[in-house]
Amino acid sequence: MDTLMLEKKVKHVLEHFGKEVNDDFFQRNYIGISSTLSTYLILKRAYHEKGVKFYGDFINAFSLFYGIKRFVSDEFMEKYFNKMETLRNTDTCDIRDLTEYLVDSNARDRNKQKTEKVQFSFVTKLLNIMNDAKYPIYDLNVATVFGFAVPYQPDIKDKIDKYVELYEIIQRVYEEVLIVYADRIASFRKMFDCVGVTDLRVVDIITWKLGEELLKKRSEHK
Repeated sequence: MDTLMLEKKVKHVLEHFGKEVNDDFFQRNYIGISSTLSTYLILKRAYHEKGVKFYGDFINAFSLFYGIKRFVSDEFMEKYFNKMETLRNTDTCDIRDLTEYLVDSNARDRNKQKTEKVQFSFVTKLLNIMNDAKYPIYDLNVATVFGFAVPYQPDIKDKIDKYVELYEIIQRVYEEVLIVYADRIASFRKMFDCVGVTDLRVVDIITWKLGEELLKKRSEHK
């Protein structure tokens, strides 16, 4: 891991939390955060108690919550949820191996041509529901807060290596956030129903909302 890059990202994200995460931020995003928490907790409890296939609408509900179906092939969907079921009673998983296993070999590019695609964001969402005390989510909103560009490497394995590197930075930065801004997490818990939600997942949701606001501001200033 690039130590200098890690130090920069720690400083960068801590500044975002210090300046922007407060009671006004929580009030401004109250409905969105409450809705996210409610749906996530339902999915988490259903998954850990009964698994992927016990409730007939779990797969559809999870897919809608994270917008999966729009971006992946049917083959990926089957492989993805089968793997989710296999990992249900485990606490840890090799991120690189899982990402390689879940490469979508039947994806389509902009011209509708068949191509291989790394579905890293969805991999982290699987890891997160498996163990949200260890695995945060990586997506566009989070990448925006961190200032990450989409990995450009043409080789699949090189691209996965880059994603894993960025993900490890997120994990390390969140470790700092949990320490430095424990008071912000406590404030979040006072305002929202967080029973069953880990501190890491709280930081995850806050970062996602920060990214959403940043993207909205950029769109408005175009």
